[in-house]
Amino acid sequence: SPPEVLTAWVARKMGRTVRWHENRTESMLDLGHGRGQIQYAELGGDQDGTLKAFRARVIQNAGAYPDVGSFLPRMLGVMGAGPYSIKNVEITSQSVLTNTPPLLAYRGAGRPESTTMLERMIDLYSHETAIDPAVLRRKNLIPENQLGTPTATGVIYDSGDYLGALESVLKAVNYDNLRSLQQERRHSKHSKQLGLGISSYVEITNPGEEGEYGCAEFLDTGRLMLKTGSVAQGHSHTTGYRVLASTMLGIDVNQIDVVYGDTDLVPRGTGTGGSKSTQIGGSALHLACEILIEQGREQSAELLEANIDDVIFDAKSAEFHVAGTPTITVTWADLNQSGLLKGEADYVSNGATFPFGAHFCLAEVDVETGDVTIIRYLALDDCGRTLSRSIVEGQVHGGVAQGIAQALFEEVQFDEYGNPLTTNFADYSIPGATELPQIERIHQETPTDRNPLGVKGIGEAPTIGSPAAVQNAVVDALAHLGVRHIDMPLTSDRVWSAIQEATT
Repeated sequence: SPPEVLTAWVARKMGRTVRWHENRTESMLDLGHGRGQIQYAELGGDQDGTLKAFRARVIQNAGAYPDVGSFLPRMLGVMGAGPYSIKNVEITSQSVLTNTPPLLAYRGAGRPESTTMLERMIDLYSHETAIDPAVLRRKNLIPENQLGTPTATGVIYDSGDYLGALESVLKAVNYDNLRSLQQERRHSKHSKQLGLGISSYVEITNPGEEGEYGCAEFLDTGRLMLKTGSVAQGHSHTTGYRVLASTMLGIDVNQIDVVYGDTDLVPRGTGTGGSKSTQIGGSALHLACEILIEQGREQSAELLEANIDDVIFDAKSAEFHVAGTPTITVTWADLNQSGLLKGEADYVSNGATFPFGAHFCLAEVDVETGDVTIIRYLALDDCGRTLSRSIVEGQVHGGVAQGIAQALFEEVQFDEYGNPLTTNFADYSIPGATELPQIERIHQETPTDRNPLGVKGIGEAPTIGSPAAVQNAVVDALAHLGVRHIDMPLTSDRVWSAIQEATT
C-alpha cells in the first residue's frame, strides 16, 4: 500500500526506524475495498427448465484510481457459465473510476460476484417456471463425462462431480422434508418463515497458470529445511508443506522447517494469490523431495555396493535398502555424514485448476421485523486431494463466515457527495460468533491431473459459494409473498422494506 512504501522511503531518508500507525477511520479509507459491482443479467431457456442463454452487463466501481479491481470483472467472463451446460453466454463489463477508495482483490476476487449473479438468476428462473431450484440445477449441471468440452466462455474444467456434490448436500439436509416444513409454515401464516438456499459453484485457482520455486535441503543439524516462493499470510502453508515432505521422506514433521519471504534464502517466487500456493508451491516442493530421494538412492547404491535400479526407498521407515534385503539399510543421517543433500526445483504449471462445490443454507425470516437467522449451514467444497483435512476445515469455516458477513452484514456506505459513512466498526457491521451458525462440512475429494499432487485451491472457494446460498435462502423464505430479489447485505431494514413493497 502507499503508506507502506512511504514509510520505507522515509526511513531510508532519515536513516532511522520509522513506524506508520493509522487509526481505524484512516484504515477504513486507506485499505482496499471489495466487490462493488452493479449487475444486470438475463437468463433464457425453455419452460421445462433447459437453460440456453445467459447475458450480463456489469459495471465495476474501481475506486479513485485503477488497481487490481479494475480488471476483476474479467473473472465473470472466464467463469460466466458456472457449472452449468449453458451454450450461449455474453458478458460485458465496464470499470469506472469514482471518488471512493480503490478496489482490490478481496477474498474470491471476482469469482463470488460471478457465482452470486448466476445463482440468483437460477433461483429467479426457478420461480418463473415453478421448477424447484434443486430440480433446475440437477437438470443443467455439467455431467462429469462432459468436463473435457470447453464451456461457452472457452474454459476446459479439469475434474469434478457437480451433480454428485449437489446430491450429497441435499441428502444430508433432507431437502424434501425441509420443503414440507416450509409449506406448513406458509399455510399457517407463521410469523417466521423458512427459506432454503442452494448454491452450486465452480471456481478457478492459479488463473495465471504461474509456476513456483521449491527447495528441500538437509542442514548440518540433521533438520530438513524447505524453501518456497509462496508466502503465507495465515494460510497454514507451513503445516501443509511439512506434512507433504514428511509423507514423502519419512521425516518427523517436528524436524522440518519452512522458510518463505526471505530473499537471502529464497532466490525467487511468485508469492501468494489466486488460491495457488499448494498446487504450485506444494508441487515444487514435491519435485524437490523427489530429487532428494533420487540423490539418496544414488548414494545408498554406493554404500550398499548395489545397482541403483535395485535400491528402494521406504518412506514409512525413512530408509533405503536393496530389493529383497530390507534388513541392511541406509538412513538420511547416514547419507548426510558424507555430504548434505539438497533438491531444488522450479515447477511449471500444467494449467489452472477448478475447485467446485455445493452449499446449502436454511434461514428463518421474521416477516414482522425483517430479522434473518441462519438455522443451518452445510458446505461441500471439493479442492481435489487433501493434504491436511484440519487446514481445509479451517479455510471452509472462515470462508463461509466471510460469505455470510457479506450477505447479511457488511457494507461500505457513502453519502450523495461521496463522503464515507462507515468509518469504524460502530458503523460497519461485522458478525460475531453468536451471529454465525454451526458450519457443517461434507468432505469430498476429486483429484486433478494438472499437478503431481492432485490438489486444487481452497482458500477462497467457501467465500465463493456462500453469499449466494444465504441470499437465495432469504429470498426463498419470502417468495410466496411476492419478493423476488433483495440486494446484499440483507439487513433487517432492507428485508422488511422488501416485504412491505411486495405485499402492498
